[in-house]
Amino acid sequence: MAPVIDYPTVPLKDMDAAMLAFELERFCAQCDSDTAAVIRHAATTVAAQLHMGQTRYVRKNMPKVPYIEHPLRVAIRLIRIGERRVSVIAAALLHDTIEDCSEKIVEIYCSDFGSVDLGSASARELALAWMAQMFGEVAQIVEMLSNPEGCTVEDYFDHVAEVAALAGQNELASMALVIKTSDTFDNGASLPHQMGQVKEGFVEKRAPKYLATAR
Repeated sequence: MAPVIDYPTVPLKDMDAAMLAFELERFCAQCDSDTAAVIRHAATTVAAQLHMGQTRYVRKNMPKVPYIEHPLRVAIRLIRIGERRVSVIAAALLHDTIEDCSEKIVEIYCSDFGSVDLGSASARELALAWMAQMFGEVAQIVEMLSNPEGCTVEDYFDHVAEVAALAGQNELASMALVIKTSDTFDNGASLPHQMGQVKEGFVEKRAPKYLATAR
């Protein structure tokens, strides 16, 4: 029998994409096969493919890092505080894909939706239909976590408030709010590392948004 190794807990901010992926795999190894398959083979693979090529400044004072680090941290942070619901973890990994990658989802995955009139369905609608087919209720959670198209800061606050108001009576909204908490923390914590790296006013514009959401 292989020895049980007590691995040290490395702070998420000190982990690169590879370390984060191994950390998630360590969790999957403890799950039942169905849960592991959703997280390992589906959500993680899809999220990594869709965010491929996207980067941002988020970790210490290092150069731009792969965007996939962000959803990995959002999911692993929840795992570390005891979250075990597969829909929550999968939605955390996929939470930015509808908002940022709908056209890419259609391009890569939606060939089976050939019967849908693209003229009457937006890329987001097609992407959500595909995600619902692949991941079930996870698509509804990701939709709640996606900003409305053309979203202003005020629209963002209204959208989060609507999800929060539903959370007490709707389990999926409650799941979305749990993910939003981790997402907001991760985005807010990244702002100091973006100072001087991004265009002027970027950090100042986003700081009130994340602080207000955290409250």
